[in-house]
Parts: sequence; structure tokens; C-alpha cells
Amino acid sequence: MTYTGNEVKKAGEALIDDNIFHDKEKYDKAMDVLSYWRSQHEIPLEHALSLVKKVTREIDNEAIFAKRLKRTPSIIKKLKRFSSSNMKLKSMQDVGGCRVVVSSPKKLQKLFKKLKKLPYFNNSEGKLRVKDYVTHPKDDGYRSIHLVGRFPDRNQNTKQIEIQLRTRLQHDWATTLEIVELFTGEALKSNGGSIRWRQFFALASEQFALMENIHIFHSLNYKKQQELYFSRLEKHPEKLKSCLDVASLDRTLGVLKKLHHYTESLKITSKFIEEAPDTHYMLLLVDTKKNQLTYENFTKEQFIEAEEAYTDAEKEYSHNQGITVALVYASALGGIKEAYPNYFADSREFISYLTHIKAAESQLNPGFIQKFFDGLPRF
Repeated sequence: MTYTGNEVKKAGEALIDDNIFHDKEKYDKAMDVLSYWRSQHEIPLEHALSLVKKVTREIDNEAIFAKRLKRTPSIIKKLKRFSSSNMKLKSMQDVGGCRVVVSSPKKLQKLFKKLKKLPYFNNSEGKLRVKDYVTHPKDDGYRSIHLVGRFPDRNQNTKQIEIQLRTRLQHDWATTLEIVELFTGEALKSNGGSIRWRQFFALASEQFALMENIHIFHSLNYKKQQELYFSRLEKHPEKLKSCLDVASLDRTLGVLKKLHHYTESLKITSKFIEEAPDTHYMLLLVDTKKNQLTYENFTKEQFIEAEEAYTDAEKEYSHNQGITVALVYASALGGIKEAYPNYFADSREFISYLTHIKAAESQLNPGFIQKFFDGLPRF
């Protein structure tokens, strides 16, 4: 069944009405329309992913690629958040999105430079559609580059697709924030949740940016990473306070302990995913109350079945705050776990970098730290 643009618009308006859950027929109809509209982005999304793969492989042959159709709760939250600016479901630019994760800031800028020359990412006036959160990070510490392009569907009509470009450290930061959201219910991505968690991630992002500006930081061994990070702190003492604040907030919030617990809590169920055959799509269901991760595999040819199963699961668990449903894609299962570590509660890389920050607090020369604080203005 197909739906008109006006029906898509009305479905979006219906879904942001909190009373819709009391009218099952209306809710199911709105969800069916949303599912239809979301599925119309699959072919444009595949075009976008093929393009970025081709360009990226000339720069970084170890890059991670992924694509996804936006989750219904995320769509509804965004429609509500931007209701004052008259955002509509039909005009939302990231219903379909793909992600590229490269190994370094230098490669990120090379990729951005190549992609922004392509006509897909220009609006009708020829202006580039981009948000550069690397040059200008969000207040919460989020760093990435977002490009919005238009790509053809099966009828040669175009749909908007958002492409996110990140480094590995930026990816580790963003997915760990999502893990904390998943398990605590803190609405950190929409500037909600506790102020201490927001401070922790904002300051950790600043320290991660300092680390990844060290040449080939990601590929160095742990000891060398720590040595060069300490050296960089000594060259940039203005960054020391945020380093110490991150360590302090880690103790207050119990960040390391919590992240280890989250990883362990899903370890037994998630390991079976590694034993499954290669797939194109995976429907994930994460139950943080039962600490269970279940999944269903679909081939590329089964996309319609995957989207239907996705919508059915979202309908079934719409009232359950402890369950997250997502339909994800990667070329192999290992790729899915790398591209979406948040759904596997895998924050190992983030934990490794956080231990560098904690070690800096205890191992840097006390005289150097005192000298830094002596230089601060007194009130």
C-alpha cells in the first residue's frame, strides 16, 4: 500500500499526540504510514552508502560503514523537539542515514573535502548542506560532520539522506553516551538527564579531542598512547582542569564501574551473534531490565519483511521503557558490532581512553599540577 505526502504529514502529527496510544486503530494506521515512508528511503540510502564507500576507500581502507532507518521513538522525539519550527515527518532530513567511521581527524577532513564537492549535497541554490560539529562541537561534546544529500528512489524521485562522518574516538564517545542513555534512561542526546552526566561527557570529549590530535593515536599500544597523552597535557596545561574534572566525575558517577557492568550484563546473550551467518539486516531487541539482547537476521532481498518486523516490534514494545528496538545494517556481523557497539553495551575502547585520563590525575608530576593551579586567577 502507498500513501500520499499529505497522509505522511498527518501521520507525523498524529504520532506526537500523547493521546494517540488510547486509540489503537489510529495509532496502528499512523505507524503503518510511518513504516511506508521510512521504507521509501531504503533505495536512496543504499545509493548514498555506495557513494561514500567508493570515496572513502580511496582514503581509509579500514573505515567502518553502516546505515539505518531512524527508530520511531527518535522520530517522535525530534518532531516534538522541533514542533515550534514546523518540522514535518515528510521533510525530516535524517529518516535515512548512513555513517562512516575513519581512523583519524586527518582522514576525516580528506573525506569531507572530497564529498562536499559532489552535487548531491547542494541545495537548490547550490549551497552545501552541512553541519560541522568537529570545528564547532555541540555543547554536550558531540563531534561529527553531517552532510545532507538527495538520492534517487526506484521512481527517480529523491529522498533526503544524512551522512555522518566520524573518527573512531568520536564514535566511541557517541556510542558510549548512547549506552548510558540505554541503561539509565538519561536523555543525554536531547540535552536532558542529570547535569553531572552531561558535564562528564562534555569534558571527556575535550580530552578525547586532545588525544586524537596525536598522530596515529588509535593504532598505538596502550602504554605509548598514555605516554604521548601525558606529554600533550604538559604542553597544553589549560586542558588539565577538564582532565581532573573528568576523573572526579568518574568517581562521583561510578562511570567505569557502570560501563563494565553494562558490558558484562549483555555479554552472554550477545556472544551468540558472532556465531550467526553473515547478514545484511539485523533486527535487534535490547531489554535492559532482563539484560537480554535478541535478534533476527534478514538478507538484502528480505528488506520488506525486515521493515514489517521492525514496525510490528515497535508497535508491540511502544509502551515498554526498558526495551529498545532497532533495525541495523552492515556487510557482516562483525561490522554490525563495530558500527553499533551501543546496542551490545560495548564501551571497551571508551573505557581504555578514560583510564588514560584517570591515570593522568594520579601520575602527572604533582609539582606540574600545582604550578598550573598557581597560575589560575584567584577570586
